[in-house]
Amino acid sequence: MSCRINVPIAFVLIVYEYVCYHILMEDLSIYKDTIRTYGLVCKAMKTIKYIFFVYFLLLLISGCTAKYGIKTDSASRYNEFTEQQLRKEVELWLDVPHCMGGTDTDGIDCSGFVMVVYDKLFEIKLPRDTQHQVLAGTPVNKNDLRAGDLVFFIPPGMKGHVGIYLGNGEFAHTSSRKGVMVSMLSDPYWNKHYLTSRRIFQ
Repeated sequence: MSCRINVPIAFVLIVYEYVCYHILMEDLSIYKDTIRTYGLVCKAMKTIKYIFFVYFLLLLISGCTAKYGIKTDSASRYNEFTEQQLRKEVELWLDVPHCMGGTDTDGIDCSGFVMVVYDKLFEIKLPRDTQHQVLAGTPVNKNDLRAGDLVFFIPPGMKGHVGIYLGNGEFAHTSSRKGVMVSMLSDPYWNKHYLTSRRIFQ
């Protein structure tokens, strides 16, 4: 939802409507003995005031907060923090050799790497193998990836491969030849064999 009204203006309008309502009520009260419909007018004005107030309140909450970056900034800071956490952790694992079934710095495979990192940083228990990890969380479009999302591939001769998206088109994973490393999603090899992405936490 876009918001085309500034918060100060919306606030002034609310105050203005509130003041006008009370002024009108005071004017009407002077002639209340001669106005038979005073009660109906008063009730109608209260209803209008209530509707007006609720409308602008919803507008401020749902529209202006988004425009002024309250939710956006919060999500952005959270994403940056997650990326920083992941990159620091990945630094500790770089060049650790690939070992099928391994789960420590002596050797680790792709799904083991994802499982260990998620458990350590986010205290989230993921399945041990890629076939079950690909079912975790919710699907996310490749163009909407954010730090922490899992990216899956099906390289030739493999049942599956998984890595953790870091941001800026990069993902960390365990290569069968180079061990733990950082690669680009745009790399022709990974782009060709890309399967899907999953978001584990919102």
